[in-house]
Amino acid sequence: MAERALDQARAVVDAARERIGAFARDAYRGREVERANALLGGIKPADFVMALGYLDQVSQRQREALDAATAARLMAKEKEAVAVGRAEAAARARQAAADALADARRTAVEARTAAIELTKLSQRRQRAWRSARRERSAILARYRELRAESARIAAHIRGMGHGPPVLLPGGRLPMPVRGWKSSDFGMRFDPYYHVWQLHAGIDIAAGGGEPIRAAASGRVLRAGWNGGYGNYTCVFHGTHKGRSLATCYAHQSKILVGVGEWVSRGQVIGRVGTTGASTGNHLHFEVRVDGAPVNPVGYLPACLC
Repeated sequence: MAERALDQARAVVDAARERIGAFARDAYRGREVERANALLGGIKPADFVMALGYLDQVSQRQREALDAATAARLMAKEKEAVAVGRAEAAARARQAAADALADARRTAVEARTAAIELTKLSQRRQRAWRSARRERSAILARYRELRAESARIAAHIRGMGHGPPVLLPGGRLPMPVRGWKSSDFGMRFDPYYHVWQLHAGIDIAAGGGEPIRAAASGRVLRAGWNGGYGNYTCVFHGTHKGRSLATCYAHQSKILVGVGEWVSRGQVIGRVGTTGASTGNHLHFEVRVDGAPVNPVGYLPACLC
């Protein structure tokens, strides 16, 4: 529609230019002057007035033609500007549409990729959940075995009777290994079995291979592999305050004593490790009174050093 309007305006301009050109050619050839002379020459005064009126009309038509040409040119320019603006707007609209289509295609690709990744993640989680369910029964079985083993150790210690009196210089046991306490005695969420259970001792973090020393003199009651305890040693010391006293050492990398062997206070009986149900190098140290585990902190130096 804009192009048709522009073509019509151009036709009007061309027609106006033709009329102006005719006037210009006549003026150049002197025809208008000849016409004026013919009209004014040899006429009566009364006719002279009429002739002047005619010339005024001719001049007026020329001015009107000139004005019409100017107006036509202006209108043509305006319509041309409108047509150019519409063409540019159409071009911008086409570019915007192309950009929107490209964005939509990219979004569709991203959505498909995200859907695929989500499906993969869901599948991985389902596999992990199925695996966890399969392993849970085995984990709980190992946990029950650990509790049962602790009960057997308690019964074994009680079976030893009270034995000779235990000498504790200063009323305390020395630290069995050089390190720092990393876990307390008591109920806790076990990081290995992922269940709440009694942590029957304290954990003392130390470097792998660090020497483990007997906390008091006594006879080795147990020494060997013991399930979740890993390499495990228990030493029966005798009677303290009317009750039997024993200390136990778990997760060793190496056991250096045997069952029935007498050990002295401070003697190296093993090396720190991470065997059994362990997540890093440390010594799991237990104090057992009449076979039952108690908090070792009450038997060790206050500074744990």
